[in-house]
Amino acid sequence: MNDDGGESIAIVDAPYLLALNIPLVRTPDGRYFADPSWAKDLLLHPAYLPRLILACPYIRQAAPEPGWTEVAGVTVRGWRTVRRGAGQYLAMVGMIARLLAEVPRARVVHCGIAGFPFPAGWVAVPLARLLGRRIVIVVESAFWRVPHGEAVDGSRRRKAALWEAMNRFCLRQADYAAYSQDDYRRTLPAPRAGGGALFQASWIDEGVVLPVEAIATRQSMRGGPGRFLFASRMIAEKGTAIVAEALRLLAGRAAQVHIDIIGDGPELDGLRSAAGTDWGRAHVRVLDQVPYGPAFFELLGGYDAVLVPSLSDEQPRIIYDAYSQGVSTIAADTPGTRACVRDGETGMLIPPGDASALAEALVEATRDPAALRRMGRAGRDLAAANTHAGMHRQRAAGIARMLQGR
Repeated sequence: MNDDGGESIAIVDAPYLLALNIPLVRTPDGRYFADPSWAKDLLLHPAYLPRLILACPYIRQAAPEPGWTEVAGVTVRGWRTVRRGAGQYLAMVGMIARLLAEVPRARVVHCGIAGFPFPAGWVAVPLARLLGRRIVIVVESAFWRVPHGEAVDGSRRRKAALWEAMNRFCLRQADYAAYSQDDYRRTLPAPRAGGGALFQASWIDEGVVLPVEAIATRQSMRGGPGRFLFASRMIAEKGTAIVAEALRLLAGRAAQVHIDIIGDGPELDGLRSAAGTDWGRAHVRVLDQVPYGPAFFELLGGYDAVLVPSLSDEQPRIIYDAYSQGVSTIAADTPGTRACVRDGETGMLIPPGDASALAEALVEATRDPAALRRMGRAGRDLAAANTHAGMHRQRAAGIARMLQGR
């Protein structure tokens, strides 16, 4: 145990290079800032990587965006990147030059297999293997893959094939690889030592997870029709059309359903139009956006379940957000949701792209609120056992074992 009562974390006391394509801003006084979601992850690394160096391509000399977080305590090595277009090739030269300088100094090279104009891992991995350095890769998504059934042109397929080949090569060279879902572990190569670790891609802090008693009190005060929240980026792959069609199918059904929609994106206008339609006993609203943080978690706590009709294989962050507040989920049965939704235990899984199944699940859930509350409490326990800090503890232990030859 450590001083704050939590589990202790393994210390990896070795020169450690983290090569990632993430956007950073450098202020005139030499401080670095990142988007809050990236900063949240980066700031946990120094706790177990005291000799960490971050190599990053996207460093702009500018004032940070509103809400960005300072990345303090992390040594940064970067190169300035030209905006997209013909100038991107100059950025590629800068990326290669920086990695040629930094990889030889490291004992462990931890790199991403995602990013623009190409992942840092495509350069760092072969160089690290040539120099006999240990290689760590974490796979949180396989965004380059063409979703099943999606019609794309030849250029998109060729790009997907290139990324698949390069990333499979990188994973074969790795000494330690961690996958956010079993589907990635099955369909992508294992590291050289075999196996590969699974982890829950959770960004929930311990302090966000509500106590069991608070959830029980909140659930006992909730009454009326089933209340559901669709909180997402409003883009096609998040299942916006599935929600709109499910609303149409709910018209005339006996069950009274209340659905709120919150988010931004090109598909929002269509859902706003749907919200203005008389759906009988299905009441639909589009809410103003709420910043991610305490206000958003307070909003979440007022619902029986969140809707996650995603069509992609990635794991939506909203699921663990909802779990932390004792809120269940109705989600499409994709590899990403299967990694964290236990059907009938913490939520309900429906066939991807099936609006009829979503409408039926909403009616069923409304008729059995006790089941939703039970699943919400089970989800809360899952969130408590899989926090963001816990994810890093698991990763630190795996990297430490790898360095010890185990």
